[in-house]
Amino acid sequence: MDIVFLFYEGMTALDAIGPHEILCRLPGAKVYRTAKKAGPILTDSVTGS
Repeated sequence: MDIVFLFYEGMTALDAIGPHEILCRLPGAKVYRTAKKAGPILTDSVTGS
């Protein structure tokens, strides 16, 4: 099973980290992280959103 997390500017990191920690442990799961562009993604705690 492929699972993809979409990262974007201003996202809340915990919304991805929590589910990632659970889903990556599923047997046969492959977890990927993607974004529209390469490079750092600033979360809401950095951007002030």
